[in-house]
Amino acid sequence: MSCYDFLKTQHRLLQLLKSSSAFPFLISTQSLHALAITFGPYASQPIFLFNNIISQYASLGHLPVARKVFDNMTNRNTVSFSSMITAYGKSGDLWAACELFSSMRSYGFLPTPYVLAGLLSSQALSLSGGVQLQALVVKNGLFFADSFVGTALLGLYGRYGCVSEALQAFDHMPRKSLVTWNSIISLCAHHGLVKDCMLLFRERQRVEASLSDSSFVGVLSGLKDFGRPPSTVPSNIAAGIYYRVGQYHETIRLLSILEDPDIVSWNIVIAACARTGHYKEVFELFKHMQMIQIYPDNYTFVSLLSVCNKLCNLALGSSVHGLIIKTDYSLCDSFVCNLLIDMYGKCGCIKSAVKIFGGMVDKNLITWTSLISALGVHGYYHEALETFREMEFHGFKPDGVSLIAILTVCRHAGLVEEGMEFFRRVESDYGFEPKMEHYYCVVGLLARYGKLGEAEQIIASMPFPPDAIIWRNFLEGLKRHTTGENL
Repeated sequence: MSCYDFLKTQHRLLQLLKSSSAFPFLISTQSLHALAITFGPYASQPIFLFNNIISQYASLGHLPVARKVFDNMTNRNTVSFSSMITAYGKSGDLWAACELFSSMRSYGFLPTPYVLAGLLSSQALSLSGGVQLQALVVKNGLFFADSFVGTALLGLYGRYGCVSEALQAFDHMPRKSLVTWNSIISLCAHHGLVKDCMLLFRERQRVEASLSDSSFVGVLSGLKDFGRPPSTVPSNIAAGIYYRVGQYHETIRLLSILEDPDIVSWNIVIAACARTGHYKEVFELFKHMQMIQIYPDNYTFVSLLSVCNKLCNLALGSSVHGLIIKTDYSLCDSFVCNLLIDMYGKCGCIKSAVKIFGGMVDKNLITWTSLISALGVHGYYHEALETFREMEFHGFKPDGVSLIAILTVCRHAGLVEEGMEFFRRVESDYGFEPKMEHYYCVVGLLARYGKLGEAEQIIASMPFPPDAIIWRNFLEGLKRHTTGENL
């Protein structure tokens, strides 16, 4: 076997290990481990290969086997130690984790954020042990390197009810991630510190950090058991939280106690109805809002247009569009215009979609993608292709959704070469790895137009196992291009 073939085989084995981690089975891991051994002694193998085998065994709970692989490795790196230490920490074997941590340092490896986070996350770690690890974190400047360690430290203080220490540690963290914010918000809510919980929530919004459902759930857990919202929590905010986590009836109940609801209150309840499928109530509430002379803003129209899109109701959507123009055309921001393009596209009114697109000054990636999808769905394939290339010309880099849109166009139009050109540029030009949905499009494109060999090569090169949709697309192409005699 040549050096190139040897490296290629190892790379393929690593891909198999990674793909099998999505569906972990002991027998498959053992088979891949045995195959790796046939390549030669451990010393001649790359470290990353056996690091992946260790992680695989550890994720399956077979720590003795993982440790045996680790002990047999002639060369190790920080990832080797990190995988074993974290696995021991999760299993509750803190003694083994600490013993291996000391061994790691004796070999000259500096502690990494991943290792210390693994130790801090161990349920068996005492508070005093955690404080010692915190000192090590500060000494090595790891708070500045990653938010991962800080989040794990908050979890430690939370387990022992040390809220003031957690808040102090949070204040001194130079790097805070989404998970870090959610952890401190949930910790305050769990211990009944509603005021602190809300202050943190508002501060998170002030610094423009992104919010997730966990952020809202954390606040919500601190607002339970009240008839009226506490003085520290405005009804609009509480209602918005209930809406975000899908509690429609709580949203309606909370807003009903407001004596003089403003446009924010109305937007929240209309959005809650739209999100939960109460489409009739959306327009009834909107009509009532107008009767009491509460004037809609762009957020109101976003909810109305979202309902029109879901219903594919051109007459209703056109009426809302007309009302926007009549009320205040400046309300047609990029978000509203994107919804209008999508609505007209789904309803088959392409001329209106193109007209709105042409009149927009502030176009974004969603704007271009919406028009490309609208053109492609209604058979304007070459126009969609030209729009995609114009989008690239204007400096917009396609994302996963844009790529699905143009690959779908190529599939329906039979543009095999163009579709494969876009697919080949995913990693090099667009900067992301193709997902399963992109492989659906490519395999369907190749198989549909008789490129069965190329489709088979794409399936074989996938970094994850092909699923039923992939095989269905391939078999449909095979059936289309195979005669009865060939069968």
